Amino acid sequence: MLDAQIPLGGQREYQEIVRRILGTTARDIMSTPVKTCHPDTDLEEVATLMVEKNANPIPVMEHGRLVGIISHTDLMRAFDELETPSAESAA
Repeated sequence: MLDAQIPLGGQREYQEIVRRILGTTARDIMSTPVKTCHPDTDLEEVATLMVEKNANPIPVMEHGRLVGIISHTDLMRAFDELETPSAESAA
């Protein structure tokens, strides 16, 4: 189940673990209220939101519609690209 390790103590214990996993819904584990940002939000503000509100990923909303999602990985990639000079600017 999603690459989890399940200790096999016995058939009854295994069946109970599987029952709980299969009976869990997104509603049971989701965070509320949802922390969102706008497409024009500065990356620094998104990073601060992630750290201070422990939110990852962050839905990107525009006019009440989901237009994307930004995660820690996306931020790290963007910061890396900003710090690494491109070949054009080095020439």
